[in-house]
Amino acid sequence: MAIKKYEPSDRTELESCIYELQMYVAHLDPLKRVRDEHSFNVKEYVDYTLKRIEEENGRIYFAMEDDIVQGCIVGIIPQQSSLDTLDSVPSRNGIVLELVIKKNFRGMGIGPKLLEYMEEYFRNSECTTSGVDVFAANTDAVQFYKTVGYKDRMVHLKKPL
Repeated sequence: MAIKKYEPSDRTELESCIYELQMYVAHLDPLKRVRDEHSFNVKEYVDYTLKRIEEENGRIYFAMEDDIVQGCIVGIIPQQSSLDTLDSVPSRNGIVLELVIKKNFRGMGIGPKLLEYMEEYFRNSECTTSGVDVFAANTDAVQFYKTVGYKDRMVHLKKPL
């Protein structure tokens, strides 16, 4: 397996990965609030993601084997505003926005390898932490992140009205 940095020619592969993750999470959502195949605009979502990558010191990496994309990871390093530091210690924090392993390649050690590359990018960019938000119903992802050292920090609760 090889890891490569995103290039504009990889957009179709990025869209494919993001779409697969979105459909997986939509299927898990008990409140049916996550957009599904009928309402998710992957092109618009990827446009927004690429804009964030550009504006927030981000990176995208792909896991490849024989020119086949097995998965990808998207991360950013946003600037902490003065408002953010009112209740938090000033720091530089990397954020994993997306980690997608295509269905046929899960359980092969690709996720930890992609995460290792992103965390190395964060370290080299003088980040002191790496964070990720995970959809609670995606228990496999929650367990994966805990296995590789991530700890619960915040809990977001939602109640239907």
